[in-house]
Amino acid sequence: MTKRRPDFENSGQDDSSRTELDVYDKALRSPGVDGFLESENLGLGYYDDAERWQQIESYRFGLFGDRVFSEPLIDRAIDETKRQLALKGTNFYDSEAQAPASLTGWDELTDDEKKSLKREERIDKRRYIEQQGEQVWKNMTDRQRKEAIEIATQMDRKWTPPQWRMLMARHETSRSRGARLLDNVFGREKVNRVIENSNKGGGSGGLFSRGDS
Repeated sequence: MTKRRPDFENSGQDDSSRTELDVYDKALRSPGVDGFLESENLGLGYYDDAERWQQIESYRFGLFGDRVFSEPLIDRAIDETKRQLALKGTNFYDSEAQAPASLTGWDELTDDEKKSLKREERIDKRRYIEQQGEQVWKNMTDRQRKEAIEIATQMDRKWTPPQWRMLMARHETSRSRGARLLDNVFGREKVNRVIENSNKGGGSGGLFSRGDS
């Protein structure tokens, strides 16, 4: 029985286009051996030999910086955020109780409440900050934690070594050299080389030559 609808999903033209796109994607994609290299796709830069080695040196120094400073800076930001939450208080969604919740900050407590905590529960300012900060952090969602870190420390993303920031800047500016990136995208470099090679051949002339006069 003849199908009522053509199979648009498996047409030959679609398969050819998909295959071609897959080839382009594979050629342009960095190998997934390093998250930083994969995200920046440094293979698409346009460097001379000296610049290429400069990029490698920046990457090498950035590796050391990332290993030494990245995790400690994040840990320090988290500790400072917990402290600020316990001091100033906050409203948040308790992921464990699945309900809105609030924390009264130490600075919001009255003198009588502080004395009562110290007398009845042996909780001073330091213990209050440690206990309440840890508890509210535990019950927050990841999104709330990221927002809290940004507000408390102005740290809105993972720290990036300055060597890697310079590497990324050189990479971006290199792609505009001689409009090479645009040439590759729109095929203009190929046309220029055809004209140049034809002119070098002599005899009948180049692409726009009428021949011998």
